[in-house]
Amino acid sequence: MYWIIPAAVLLLTALFLLRSSYERKTLSVSEYTLESGKIPASFDGYRMVYLTDLHDDIFGPRNEQLAEKVRELKPDIVLIGGDMTSAQIRHNAEPFKAWDDLMAGLQGIPSVLSFGNHEYRIYTEETYEPWRGTGKALVEKYGITVLHDEKIELRREGDSILLYGTDPDPDYYKHGRKRPFPDHYVENRLGKADPERFTVLLSHTPLYMEEYTDWGADLVLSGHFHGGTIRLPGLGGVMTPQFQFFSKYCRGRVACEKGLGIVSGGLGTHSINLRFNNKPDIVLIRLKKAG
Repeated sequence: MYWIIPAAVLLLTALFLLRSSYERKTLSVSEYTLESGKIPASFDGYRMVYLTDLHDDIFGPRNEQLAEKVRELKPDIVLIGGDMTSAQIRHNAEPFKAWDDLMAGLQGIPSVLSFGNHEYRIYTEETYEPWRGTGKALVEKYGITVLHDEKIELRREGDSILLYGTDPDPDYYKHGRKRPFPDHYVENRLGKADPERFTVLLSHTPLYMEEYTDWGADLVLSGHFHGGTIRLPGLGGVMTPQFQFFSKYCRGRVACEKGLGIVSGGLGTHSINLRFNNKPDIVLIRLKKAG
C-alpha cells in the first residue's frame, strides 16, 4: 500500500503539467471599460489592445492565431508593454522573430511600444549589441512608435488624449521587497502631468502604479509579473519574477486612490515555463466618456 501516495503524487504532477501545457497555448481576453469625464466625446468607444511579455512564444504558425485574435477585437491602437523577446543569449537563436511574425499580422493598426526589462538589457548591455540592429529594423519596418520617458498625443476628430511610456531603472526590478522612488522621480522623468487631459501611461512593472497615478496618470498599463505564474482561487498569483508572493499586482484591475491600474497576465513565459489557472492574456480597454 506504500506505493499509493507516490503514485498519486506522480499522477497529480502529470495532470498539472498537462493542464499547464494546454493553458500556455490557449489565449484569453480580459475586457475592461474605463469611464471618465476627461475622455473627449470623440474617444467614446475608443478601443485599446494591450499586449506584453510575449517572450518569443508563438500561437499558431507565424503567430497567426494571436494576430487574428487581436484583429477580432477591432482595436484603434495596439499598445505593447515590453518583453516581447527574451534576453537569453545562450538559448535565443532567433530574437524578435515571434514578435516580427505577430506584427506582420497586425499591419495597418497603429502600435506603440514601451520597453520592458528585457529590451532595456538588450539596448544597454554590450553582450546584446548584435541584436540591436534586428530590433531597430523591426520597429522601423512596422512603424512602431517607441516611448522612452516620452509622450505622444492620440488624436481623433480634433480631440486628443495623452499617451506616455516609461520604465524605471534596473534597481527597481531587483528581487525582494519594493524599493521606493526618490522624491519627484516620476516628474523628473516625465515632466509635469496635465490634470485636465486624460492620460494613459505604459510602464512594464506594476509595482509603482500608485506613484504614477499620484503623478497624474488616469490609467496605468503594466505586465511583467506573468499573472503570478500559478493562480489560486481567492489568493491570486503565487509568485512574481521578483519573488513577491501573492501580490495584488499580479493580474487584473488595481484600484489606486487617484486612478486605475490594469495588469496583464502576459502572453508568454520566461525561466519558469508554467501557467496554471492563468491563460495568456490579451487586454482590451474600452474608453467611455462619463455622462
